[in-house]
Amino acid sequence: MAFRKKSLQKSLMSQTSPNSPITESSKPFDTTAGDVPFATAEGADLPPDENDPLAHLYKMSRTAGLGSGDYVAINTVAVVSLVFGIAGALVVVDSLFVVLPLVGLILGIIAFRQVRQSNGTQSGAGMAGLAMLLSICFLGGKVGKELIDSLRLSADKKEIVAMISTFGQDVAEIDPAKPDDTSAHLASAYDMFDEAFKSRVSLKQFESLWISTLQSPFYGPMVSMYSNGLLKFDVDPKSGDEVCTSIAIAQFKRGEAPRWAMTFRQLNNKWYIEDMPEVFPTAQPQQQQQRGR
Repeated sequence: MAFRKKSLQKSLMSQTSPNSPITESSKPFDTTAGDVPFATAEGADLPPDENDPLAHLYKMSRTAGLGSGDYVAINTVAVVSLVFGIAGALVVVDSLFVVLPLVGLILGIIAFRQVRQSNGTQSGAGMAGLAMLLSICFLGGKVGKELIDSLRLSADKKEIVAMISTFGQDVAEIDPAKPDDTSAHLASAYDMFDEAFKSRVSLKQFESLWISTLQSPFYGPMVSMYSNGLLKFDVDPKSGDEVCTSIAIAQFKRGEAPRWAMTFRQLNNKWYIEDMPEVFPTAQPQQQQQRGR
């Protein structure tokens, strides 16, 4: 390199005298001969050395992605939001997991804005969009299901409350002095029970119990019956039927109003009274064996 520089200096001195000005037409060196400017010879504009192992590595750039071949980083928040968006499917298992799609939606919005404002230096807008879409679908599906269940539960609650009131009206129409004249009301009240109850308690037993109750000096004729407003819905693990438990308050002309537990079961989209265990107690196994003897 030093020898090349001295040759260029000698050539320049031989072509230009000390007193002659350097004009634009003066050519201190011959470019066609392969000579290069002094600055180029110093290495300012030389191409990278082919032997340099780091010369061809890609480098991050503030304008990466704008028509260049530079590496574009993936937005980390977009990746995390997609993970939460996919995990949002767990809301089907339990409502406690509703936080997952909610976090996925929030992170997806943040990631989408970050990618849009990165001037092309970040990617992941598609992942953020997918995360938002999944989160919205899972959240919307869960909210929609809860709304439908709430409306259906409200309708079931109204139906059961009305059943208790209707049952009380049928019993209130019974005249203990003339039971035969009001047997239709007893039959109507009896039909509100399911087949399992009817197989255990016959219509005759049903009529006999209510007539004796209405003739009792402690109760007398029934005035009305109504629910206390507290209904507990559940699913029978054996049959998969929906069941409900409530407390019925019976008002008689005499004595305090007793509170009787009532259970209900839904069969073929219709609710039936399953049992009134305090009014019609189930015989214990020992009693059944004694009766069998």
